[in-house]
Formats: sequence, structure tokens, C-alpha cells
Amino acid sequence: MAKPGGIARFINSLTGRLTLGLLAIHALMLPMLPAGVVLLVKEGYQNQFVNQVRLDSHLFASLLAQDQNEQRLRQLLHDAVLGGHVIYAEIITETGAVIQPEASRLAQIQFREDFFFSEHDDGVYYLAIPLYDERGKARATLRLGYDETPTLELIQRTYTRSLYFTLAYFVLSLSLTLMLAPLLTKSLRRLRDAAQRIADGNLREQLQVTTSLTEVNSLADDLEMMRRELINKSETLEYQALHDPLTGLPNRTLFDDRLEQALMEARRSGESLAVCLMDLNRFKEINDTLGHAAGDQLLQQVALRVRGALRESDTVARLGGDEFAIVLQHVDNVQHTTHAAQKILSQMEQPMELDGHTLDITASIGIALFPDHGDDTETLLRRADLAMYEAKRAECGYALSQPQLDQARDEKFILGRELRQAINNKQLELHYQPKIDLKTRKIQGVEALMRWRHPELGLLPAAQFIPLAETTGLIHPLLLWVLDEAFSQYHIWSKAGVKLPISINLSSRNLHNPHLPDQIAARLAAWEVPAEYLRLEINESTLNLDPSRNLEILERLAALGVRLTMDNYGAAPASLAYLKKLPIQEIKIDRAILLDPELAENGVLLRMAIEIAHLLGHQVSAQGVENKELLERLSALGCDNAQGYSLSHPMTATQLLQWLKQARHPATNTDHAGGA
Repeated sequence: MAKPGGIARFINSLTGRLTLGLLAIHALMLPMLPAGVVLLVKEGYQNQFVNQVRLDSHLFASLLAQDQNEQRLRQLLHDAVLGGHVIYAEIITETGAVIQPEASRLAQIQFREDFFFSEHDDGVYYLAIPLYDERGKARATLRLGYDETPTLELIQRTYTRSLYFTLAYFVLSLSLTLMLAPLLTKSLRRLRDAAQRIADGNLREQLQVTTSLTEVNSLADDLEMMRRELINKSETLEYQALHDPLTGLPNRTLFDDRLEQALMEARRSGESLAVCLMDLNRFKEINDTLGHAAGDQLLQQVALRVRGALRESDTVARLGGDEFAIVLQHVDNVQHTTHAAQKILSQMEQPMELDGHTLDITASIGIALFPDHGDDTETLLRRADLAMYEAKRAECGYALSQPQLDQARDEKFILGRELRQAINNKQLELHYQPKIDLKTRKIQGVEALMRWRHPELGLLPAAQFIPLAETTGLIHPLLLWVLDEAFSQYHIWSKAGVKLPISINLSSRNLHNPHLPDQIAARLAAWEVPAEYLRLEINESTLNLDPSRNLEILERLAALGVRLTMDNYGAAPASLAYLKKLPIQEIKIDRAILLDPELAENGVLLRMAIEIAHLLGHQVSAQGVENKELLERLSALGCDNAQGYSLSHPMTATQLLQWLKQARHPATNTDHAGGA
């Protein structure tokens, strides 16, 4: 928003408002002042004139009444006119004769008697006074005309003076206002400046406003009280922003800051420091069993014990969940660090009482040293984190960072980060390996195999990144990507006259997702793909991990019309009873059974696997068929379908269409392809 100009700023200021208010008051009141003065003075002067004239005229009439000589009367009238005050004078006798002075200034004007000042607005005040003789009988009438001009001029001068006085008063008042207003508002401006400092975040400067104005002092006290309350709230918020509310320990933000400060000091002094990460073993089990309230109490006790095991100069922070971080400064050697870790673990080994339960708590601590294992915050925390997981894996309490092992883990970490980006950067692609019906030797479907075209490592098979996707949680978005890509390709092939069922592999993590059936149903509907053209393959070992939960997911998938395949059958043999319960239509024999020389000699296990599958009503498929001899043997044993290098390598969608034309393997329809 643009700042207002100088005039607008003045008008919006308190000084400007006071000035404008004074101007408004004067605009209303000052015109009344000269008008009132003129009214009062005019009336006073007029009354004074009339009273004086009447008094003078009566005295003059008394003088004239004593003399009856016409010549002397004429002379008296003449003297009166010459005096200047009387401008008209005459005597009318009872006989009608007129006695006038020798020269009358207004002899030509018609006499009109006035009863009040300037009645006829002719500048002359006329009056008639009878002249009485000794017996009291009126013998004549004296007519006089007094000049009103001097009185009118006096009134006008008074009016002019009142205007000058009013203007002077206005200028003086305005000047005093402009001079005094800043003084009156000085304390308010100080309050404004103080409020601005508070708004800018400067809360440390105490407010000092000295004034005798009660209202301003009261406002200053309120503002000072507000400043102190803001300081208290700011300190509280700052503490809350930098500390864990449950344990009162520093949180990640404050920990990172203290670690940076400690690293700066260590670089200057040439000393070492240690970064430790610790989490509790079996904390989730305790939390789930005893409840979150008990888990919170446990974390509070752990925080007290860790804090009590270390020096005051060391930093202990809670990063979240059951993970704690520690900075040990001024570390002399590795033994100093391991001794601190042992003290912490010793404290943890003491039984803890929680709601009547006695718990034995253990922890795992990972240690990274500056500068041996890293010289910045991110590296040290990553090294300590890797060491902590090594301590947890080895169940040894604590572990130091090992650069050789860390490098491999770092590469895995980087690859995991790149895999996340690969989805958005369109570096993933699907290759398709045909599945052949061994009776008709026609293509029965294809298996979609994921590949990652890494910008530096080249084309990576799924085995090199799917385990990483499972540990990082990326397996779920990867499956959705595979479904979208496969269904899109299904439509492309359909337009080319080829309809092929597509098999997609499910991870154990996918089966743990209770929303999986709904997600697949939504994808099928969105892409308008018939459910029978989707085949889902699940490892036998995966099905054995959590049979009851897996069975519920598989039944929901089968209800969609999706065909299910048990992959790698024979690697971890499931019981026949469980196998019979599964809503599968096909089993795929593990390639280890096919390629084992001893098993290949007699073929007993292979024959049994095929016969059992057929007895249960399932089709049998073999994967990894790499030579013609094995292909013919499988066909002789009654295996239904096969795939492998002896038939075709995995290829792109475009290559598959070319392969179909060259090999003249027509894509079978759904009924033929899906028959069991």
C-alpha cells in the first residue's frame, strides 16, 4: 500500500485533527462574534444617539420657548445648524408660519418624524417638539433633524475593528494550536513509536513516557503491561518451538542449532565431538500393549535417565517417537564416547515402574565422531543413524560408525532417493515376457517385468531395486504405476488387434495394504479393463507369512474377477490344506526345482508338484525354462504353461508386437487363455 502524502499524513495526524477541529469550531463561532459585537454596539450607539438627541432637543425647545422674538429664534436655529450636529431646524407656529434659519442644509427634504434610529434610512433623525408658553399652552412646534452619519460611521468602524480583532484572534489561535499541538501530542508520539517497536518485535526496550496527562499515562501503563505480557508469551512460544512438549528436552530444531554451534567451536579449537542417536528396543510393543499413556511415561523416564547420565554441557534431545539424539562435546578419545554410551545403557537397564508394571528396557545407540566420520551435521547424523541400526541388528547396545559399511548403506540410501525421483522422471518402464501354452504352443499371456533405466547405472532389473522399494515404502506407488502402465498398454495392444492377459507381481508389502483390492478395482474401472485380463502373482513364501490376513485379501481380489497365481511354488512349501483354501487358479513352479541337476534326473518332485496342482484344479506354469530339453520334459509331465529364455527374453511392448508377427504366435482370447 502506498504511503500517504504530506498533506494526507498531516490530516490523519492528531495535530492535524486538532487543527482542523479548531478551524471547524472557529468557522462556526467566529462569524457570530463580530455579528454579536456589532449587534450590541449598534444598539448601544443607536440608543445613546436617540437619548442624547431627545435630551438635547428638549433642552433646545425649553430655550426657544422662553423667547418669542422671531429674529432671535431664527438666529438660535441658525446657530444650532451651524453647530453641525443639527442639519435641519424649523419652527411651525400655531398660525402655520415657518421660522427657519437663513441656511438650512436639508431645507428641501420633506419632514418625517422618526421614532427610532434610522427609521426611514435617510441618514437624518427627525423629531418634533411642542413649544409651550407660560400658561403651558403649545404655541408652536419645533422640528429638528439630527445627522445620523457620525453614529453610523462609528458603528461601521466598530464592525471593522471587530473583524480585525476576530481575524487576529483566529490567526493567534491557529498559531498557538500549531505550536502547542506537537507539545500536547509528544507523549502520544512516544507511545506510537513504542507501539511500532513492539510491532517490529523489539520487546526488550522498556517504555518510558513522562507526561502530566492522566489519560496518556494510563495508556502508557497499558502498553507497558502489554509489552511484558508479549515478552512472557514470546518466551513461552520460543521454548515450545524449541523443546519437546512431552519430555522438556530440546527438539530437532534446537538440537540441529546446538550441533552446528558445537561443530563451529570444535573446528576452531581442533577438538573432537560425538553425535549419538538412540532408540528404544521393543518400544512399539510396549506402546501397543500398555497404551500410549504408558508409552509417554516411559519416554519421560528415559529422558530423565539419559539426562542424568551425562554432563551438563552435553545436549540431549528427543527427535520424535522413541528416538533421542546426543551431542558430546570436548571428547578426548573414543573411550570417552563409549564410556558415556555405557553409562546411558546402564541407566536404561534399571527396571522401570509403569502403572504397576515392571519393565526391563534396552536401547541401541549409534555413535559418529567429528571429524573422523564426518564434518557436517547431515553426515554425522546419517553415520550415527546407520551405526544405531547396526547396534540394533547385532544387539550389542552401541556401535561406532564404520565407514566401509556406511558407504554401502549410503549408496543404498542414494539409490532409494533416486528411485523416488525415477517415478516422476519417467525412468521406469515395463518389459513383457510371453507365457506359452505348452499344448497349443500359442501365447497365453505376458508377465510385466519392471525395469529402471538409471541415467548412470543403465537398465536395472527389478531384483536390484524392488527390495529397496519395500523397505522405503515406495512399493505401493510403484504398484499403482505398474497397473496404470500395463492397462494403458493393454488398450494399445487391443487397438492393434491383440488382447493379452497381463501378469503383475505383488510384494508382501502390497498384501499388507488393506486398501489393495479397492485400489485395483478403481484402476480397472478407470481404465475399463476386464478383470479377467489381470493376473496377480504372489510368492508362496509371502502367502505363508500371515495366512489368515493374506487369505482375506486374496478372497477380496478374487471377488473382483482377477486371476491369482502362486509364484515360486516349491521354494517354501505350503500345506495342502492351506493351498486348497487359497482362491488361486494357477501355480508357478519355482525355477530352483527346474534347474537342480538332482531333481532334474528323476523328476519326482516336479511330477508331484504338477499332479498336486492339477488335483486341486489349478493350472501349472513353469518359469526359467532356458533350454528345449526342459521345455519338452515339462510338456511331457503335463505342465500347462511355460516362460523362459528358450521361448523369449523379456522385451518392450513394441518388440512384443514384432515378435508376435515373426513367431506367428496369435494372442489367444480370454476363454482359451484362462481355462483351468
